[in-house]
Amino acid sequence: MGADLYSGKRYFRDSYNGWNLLWHFNLSWWQDIGPLLAEDESMSCENAQKLLNMLDWHEREFVDSLVDDPEKDYFYGKYEKFRTFLLEAIKKDEPIICSI
Repeated sequence: MGADLYSGKRYFRDSYNGWNLLWHFNLSWWQDIGPLLAEDESMSCENAQKLLNMLDWHEREFVDSLVDDPEKDYFYGKYEKFRTFLLEAIKKDEPIICSI
């Protein structure tokens, strides 16, 4: 998920491997986030807010998943960057261009 990497716009990437942020929330890009996308793979600000609400709802699972994880600082930092990314899009009233 992200914006055009080369136009100076913000960009967020989450890979499908052990470094996947959403897996720590017990969420899936395809199953949970995919339905929030329009046909052109954009996410409206309204749906970005829904995604933030989903993250809030699952935050306890995120925290619990990292209790013994030696990389927890990485994931907490990545989560903060993702929240900032979503909040900035909402504040600027700009859709998010996605690729999942």
